[in-house]
Amino acid sequence: MRRIALLMVGLSLVVGCTDTGCDEVLTPLEEPIPNYKFFADGAVARVSPAGVNFLEDNLAEIVGDLAAFDCGDLNCPASWATCDADNQCKSKFAGYSFIGARIPPATEDIGGLGGVFIDKFHVCRPSEAGFNDCSVYVEVGEINIDPGAGNGAVGLTADVLVWSSPIKTKIEYLVGSQDCSILLRQADNSTLAVEKTLSTTLSFSTDPNTGRLAVEVANPDVAITEDDVVLCSPFDGILKGLVFGFVEDSINEQIQSFTTTAIEGFLGQACTTSTQCDDIDEGATCNSDDLCEFPDGKLMPRLLGFEGALNLNALLGGFAGDASAVDFSIQADDAAGSGSAITVALKGAVDGESSTCVPSATVPNPTIPDFFPAVIGDHIALAASDKLLNRLMYEVYRSGALCQSLSGESIPQLQSGVLSSLLIPSLKDITKGSVPLTIDLRPTSLPTFEIGKNVIGPDPNNPDQDVLLEPLLNLVMNDLDLDVYAEVESALVRVLTLRVDLIVDLSLALGASGELVLVAGDAANWVNNAEVINSQLLAEDPATVAESIPTLLGIALPFLTDSLDQQFAIPSFAGFNVSVNDITGSQSIGTTVRGDTRYAHLGIYADLDYDSSQADTLQIETVATLRNVDVPTPEAIQAGDKVRVTIDVDTLPALDEAPVVWVRVDGGLWRPPASRRTVVVTDPLLHAEGTHTIEIAAARAAAPATLDRDPQVIEVVVDARDPVIVTETDGETLFVTVSDTLTPAAALRVEARRDGGVWDELLVDDAGKGSMPFDPSTDLVDVRVTDGAGRFAHTRVGGVHGGPAGPDGLQVVEPGTPDADAPTVSAGSCSHTGVPGTAPWGALVWGAMLVVARRRRR
Repeated sequence: MRRIALLMVGLSLVVGCTDTGCDEVLTPLEEPIPNYKFFADGAVARVSPAGVNFLEDNLAEIVGDLAAFDCGDLNCPASWATCDADNQCKSKFAGYSFIGARIPPATEDIGGLGGVFIDKFHVCRPSEAGFNDCSVYVEVGEINIDPGAGNGAVGLTADVLVWSSPIKTKIEYLVGSQDCSILLRQADNSTLAVEKTLSTTLSFSTDPNTGRLAVEVANPDVAITEDDVVLCSPFDGILKGLVFGFVEDSINEQIQSFTTTAIEGFLGQACTTSTQCDDIDEGATCNSDDLCEFPDGKLMPRLLGFEGALNLNALLGGFAGDASAVDFSIQADDAAGSGSAITVALKGAVDGESSTCVPSATVPNPTIPDFFPAVIGDHIALAASDKLLNRLMYEVYRSGALCQSLSGESIPQLQSGVLSSLLIPSLKDITKGSVPLTIDLRPTSLPTFEIGKNVIGPDPNNPDQDVLLEPLLNLVMNDLDLDVYAEVESALVRVLTLRVDLIVDLSLALGASGELVLVAGDAANWVNNAEVINSQLLAEDPATVAESIPTLLGIALPFLTDSLDQQFAIPSFAGFNVSVNDITGSQSIGTTVRGDTRYAHLGIYADLDYDSSQADTLQIETVATLRNVDVPTPEAIQAGDKVRVTIDVDTLPALDEAPVVWVRVDGGLWRPPASRRTVVVTDPLLHAEGTHTIEIAAARAAAPATLDRDPQVIEVVVDARDPVIVTETDGETLFVTVSDTLTPAAALRVEARRDGGVWDELLVDDAGKGSMPFDPSTDLVDVRVTDGAGRFAHTRVGGVHGGPAGPDGLQVVEPGTPDADAPTVSAGSCSHTGVPGTAPWGALVWGAMLVVARRRRR
């Protein structure tokens, strides 16, 4: 279920994707979702007063990036600007934008106007205006944003400097002609630009064609008057107003045009072909500015959000089978400025086809209270609603994507031999060996998401471990049926059915690069109200099997995450970068199934334009040392005891405070990060005998960018059973057979000694069989075997020494029986009597084979 939960979180938070899709998972819609299928209260974004101040400080530069012109199209004046690597003309001054346009050629028929006998007036004729002429420039400095402009509109004012290169004109008289250049400059000092205030307003409405949020930009007011021009001297007197009047409209129109274009370029739908526009709305075309345009000339608004067809089978790594795709959209629906903040409401739509593998369910339609950010010092607050999460879950459920099959063919731990060795011993009697198992998942009721507070801290019952005390998300699946099948004589036979209630606890944490990382609680705690059905083939009592269900599911379910990324990059948008400060629930609406407060919104609080150069980004190196592996007996594991791995964590360079430690087992989901120098790892995956990898990564507290991107990997061998020795004799030869549930027979270390003498290696074949001369009437022989995990068994046979002989004339000492000559060694936390062997071989087994620490890139 963690893979499914990961899907929900990624989509609901609108991260990592754009309106063009997410590779094979989210592909462009074949047809737009009809407007009537959208619902309100999908999500909310709010720009706080601090965020408005940030925009004021940076918007000039962003506008300049959007409106920058190509140095090959217009002269880039060296004293004001420079051409960047992309040949775009940019201001030389930090925090300023530089935009410009060329005055188009024009001719006015005068006809003797004013008694001056002027016939025609020409402006910027191509034959007379060079490349450096007829250009108008605006440098934008300080910008003020007024969210309280009235009627929900947002006001913008900007301090600008306006000037021009020579605007070439020619006046034709009835007899003769004269050239004259016009400069936009201060009238009393032609070397200085004109200082102006540009003002406009942004108002919001719903576009009738697409249903998207449309932002209407009022014509910028930055009127140029005749007092803002310098003419050639013959016309700088009586004819100044007359000549300026001929070019006034062109100058003002160009200034309005390129400032409006800068804003519209930020808000308009980009395109490269008209087909892209027509696919969104029939008849729309791609104009010369690479923006979609409706037939009436209006620009198509940009989709503020994202949408696409969610390919569930691609997302779930093939587990979803033939589940239909789900069409998904989350987009801005309304916006308004009020006081000193700006709020954007987003609507949602989720649409799919139904499957016969699940019962019908009622569409979730909760009443959602308004979102009020819990933190006001952040630039922005983003909130996905309970309604959005559960509408998406409804369509995923209805599509049949939750009807999945887990197979031992692809999950090594899902084998009857693994489970029978520790959890359900009688499986081996049914399968006659280790065979792949198959678990079919069938939900019988609609799962739901519950939004929580997101609190991480020490487990009240286990203070040495950190858990999700109040998860950010609970995925609740009641009455989930799991049919377990085993391959018996080439046929799949159902050996039992489990019916459980699952409560999957999830959260989001910040990764080293500011990305969101999904973390989960202990999978063994997800199972509630377990019931065993159809277990007649098993020898165990159903109540005994029920005790193993949490561990069984804890082994199987985490593999649902294998083919899906567990990290979500937060995308930049038009130059904005987002630095997340907090993730938490907002606006309480009752209680969760765990008894915690339930919330209506999942809120992400963030700052804009995170500057990594100002952060503590010096990465640290993780130093992890295995302290102990505590492996309970098989009987104790069946009763609910856990394998516990204790690891000491340090860093290079050393830190005064405890580092924040990230842990995960076998490539599964990361556990909640917490400040600790010693971590105790428990996970159902560790209950499968074999070799497991534990990844450890550390970071400086409150500085996630310092997280070690090259975690240390510790390999741990979990072996809960001693090897087995079986002896037989024909009166002349002692036949020895050794075996182990984990270590191959040929890899076992087998030794023997006669009458308390020196231990010698006893050779065995690949089947674990060996032999040695033996006289039961005179010989006393000790045989010992050690497996790769350091566990061993010892037996003593012979009829002269020790106690009475058995029926076959042999005296047998069971594995683990004390031997006066055998010191005690530890494998994990279990002590056994035996001899570790020669020092070099013992160092190899217990130092290298029990725990091997190495480094690997995540």
